[in-house]
Amino acid sequence: METVSIAESTTCGHVMAKFGSISGASEYFRGGINAYHIDQKISLLGINKKHAELYNCISPIVANEMAKGISKLFKTDVGIGITGYIEPYPILKISEPFVHCAFYYKKTKVYENFIIRNDKNLPRIEFQIYIADLIYQKYHGTLTP
Repeated sequence: METVSIAESTTCGHVMAKFGSISGASEYFRGGINAYHIDQKISLLGINKKHAELYNCISPIVANEMAKGISKLFKTDVGIGITGYIEPYPILKISEPFVHCAFYYKKTKVYENFIIRNDKNLPRIEFQIYIADLIYQKYHGTLTP
């Protein structure tokens, strides 16, 4: 069975909690990091500082780097990276919350990216849980976003 690790930002541990709450998780789930601040994303996950600063740490490239970084750090077959805006961010004119999610497959060196949008206008915590559920389903092959 392939192993997985998770690097979260805006979901604040909800994805790791979802993976860890399911019976049998210890067979494949190795753990993860909640790297909310740019400094932790750079020092722990190896994301590119210039790109991260340019895009406020929110881009498909940052999600890719987080996924690859966590896979390397935890020595897992799959790394999952999640970053985005969990609620509107008026300063940057972000009115519709969204997250970038990346799966990194170490064996093939392939990235799989997708965006999850809050088109249901869920409150912050409910959107975080919704994201966690979708990522869990995607990992286990029961969803194609």
